Amino acid sequence: GAYADLAMRYPDIHVRRGYRFVDEGSVASSGGLTCGVDLAFHVVERYYGRTKVEQTALNMEYQGRGWMDSSGADNAIYAKRPTGLACPICSMPVSTKTSLTEDFKGHSYYFCSPNCKAAFDRSPDMVLRFLASG
Repeated sequence: GAYADLAMRYPDIHVRRGYRFVDEGSVASSGGLTCGVDLAFHVVERYYGRTKVEQTALNMEYQGRGWMDSSGADNAIYAKRPTGLACPICSMPVSTKTSLTEDFKGHSYYFCSPNCKAAFDRSPDMVLRFLASG
């Protein structure tokens, strides 16, 4: 749920939803604990081969298979934004009755927390660009 916040903090990077990790050759990154493990296995595979990483996963009793698919297809369900009314910063469900609100360019936005509203208020155009990017 931190995609918009990450994109706003680092506007020079392209935040990609729904990937366990992103490998751009000399730079690879992931977000989250198990995504980091998948990235580590991906790097081990790059240098030592599939057999070595499969043996390492077996030794660790690691059942995840996200490291096998860098295309993101295995994680595609997370690429979609939640349906329904959600905070534009973190995607948490919000209510029109109880949530903090900001009107911007003729549209009302609802926030789950003061921190998310403050992030929007700092750069609403950037948030909207990120949301429009898919």
